Amino acid sequence: MAFSNYYLEWLKTYKEPTVRISSMKKYQTYAKNITTMFEELQLSQITFSIAQERIIIFGHNIH
Repeated sequence: MAFSNYYLEWLKTYKEPTVRISSMKKYQTYAKNITTMFEELQLSQITFSIAQERIIIFGHNIH
């Protein structure tokens, strides 16, 4: 399963029923960022090093 799909399922199942609309909007923004950072990487493919590398690259690109 792609990490971005996992995040969306987690969001729908665990957060959507319990958070305010304003919080949900933030989580949806995070979903867009996660899709950008991790593209279609599968959960099994993501190591600490890959996650850290993608987060650093993303951080450099948003400024």
